[in-house]
Parts: sequence; structure tokens; C-alpha cells
Amino acid sequence: MEENVTKHHRTKLEKYEGEITNEAKKNGFKFYALIVEFGARGWVPSSAVSALKKIALPSIRLLCNRASFMSLKSSYVIWINRFNKAFNPWRLSDSTA
Repeated sequence: MEENVTKHHRTKLEKYEGEITNEAKKNGFKFYALIVEFGARGWVPSSAVSALKKIALPSIRLLCNRASFMSLKSSYVIWINRFNKAFNPWRLSDSTA
């Protein structure tokens, strides 16, 4: 849920930076944690936008809009199948039509 994204973002960042950074340093590597999360209802936190900017992806706004839409659609599919014991996930289209 959107209410917990910030809290869990910090937890993940601390976990990955703590565990993996030390191992990377021991082996002569540099590690940068980029955690990209989207809310179940399509919310895009500012941390996702800044992480995507760090890796210089083109069309960040378009990417965020598409990821947001897919997150929303995925949550809807899960919700409508919450009582379906024979649920088989299928590929969601990214078209907005």
C-alpha cells in the first residue's frame, strides 16, 4: 500500500546497502542500490522517479506512467480473482485502450 512505501523503501535501502555493499567492497566492486517501487493503486513515489533519473533512462515520465498503469491493472486482476482457487495469471497488455 502507498502508506507503507516510504517506510519499506528505507528498510530495503538499509538492507541492501548494508549487506551487499560490504560484500562488493571485499571483492573490489562498487554497489549502488536503486530501488524502484510503485504503489498497488498506481501511485508513483518520488523515490522511483529519482532512481530512474540516476540511470539516465529516456522518457522517465512515460515509463512511470506505463509502470503505474500496469501496477493498477495487476492489482485489479488480483482483486477480482481473490476468491478464485483456479486462478491462472495471464499476460496483461500495456495498452490503455
